[in-house]
Amino acid sequence: MIVKSVAIKSVRMLLTSIFGSSWDEDPNLKDTPERVFRSYKEILKYQNINDREEAVKKCFNSIFPSTHDSIIFAPNITTHSMCPHHLLPVTYNMTIAYIPSKNGNVIGASKLERIARIFSARAVLQEDLTNDISRIINEYLVPTGVAVVTSGVHDCMRVRGVKTQGSFEVSMMLGAFKDNKETRAEFFNLMHLAELRRK
Repeated sequence: MIVKSVAIKSVRMLLTSIFGSSWDEDPNLKDTPERVFRSYKEILKYQNINDREEAVKKCFNSIFPSTHDSIIFAPNITTHSMCPHHLLPVTYNMTIAYIPSKNGNVIGASKLERIARIFSARAVLQEDLTNDISRIINEYLVPTGVAVVTSGVHDCMRVRGVKTQGSFEVSMMLGAFKDNKETRAEFFNLMHLAELRRK
């Protein structure tokens, strides 16, 4: 495969530019270029927009009618991504919630986690990731409201540069979560209870 061979050669060149030409004498680095290629292929599995859209579409293949008209809440979803600026890992803890419209539709709870993992498997800004998850749920389910909160730990901040804790929070509120203070307060109360249970 031409693309694979070029990628592996590029990693070898990168290692040579950092370590010098004798880096491959270290047995621990012997197969590193191919391992790096495989790792990036896995972590960035849905970088291609067509692959991403096809995978997300499958999550909405089974939509179920429901008369439930209050918050559906999925806390503590862990996903992994890459910072688009440095290609270093980001670990996310996400909370996703939505309110079905009257006589509206719902999806299986596991699908919310699947959607989060699909959108995370690329090099993407945390702000865009949060917006994309909100948008796709809003588009397919047409709910009364959608809320997504992402808490990211960015290695590009922890292991280089300022070397801080690397924690970053982003939220996106649509519909009732944005327009109704009581609904928004209920959502954040649920987040607080979920955090207490996790501890």
